[in-house]
Amino acid sequence: MLTFHFEQGFDDYWLINVERDIVVQLTLRKEEVQAAKWVMQQQINEWIDQGKMIPYRLINLLFDLHQSNRTLYINEAQK
Repeated sequence: MLTFHFEQGFDDYWLINVERDIVVQLTLRKEEVQAAKWVMQQQINEWIDQGKMIPYRLINLLFDLHQSNRTLYINEAQK
């Protein structure tokens, strides 16, 4: 999970590996979550190319980090 904070709120990014035939039920709080969907990296890149999704610059880096099993940690107290 990765969270980006900004003046108006925050964005959470969750990258999770699941088997395609496994159904995972999400319970979302309507007052906190506008939308959520299970997608693969290719689908996200297609949406970005088609202008259907905000082109987050870090999205492919996040997938690369997740697939490499590396950890990215930023200590906010040291800023």
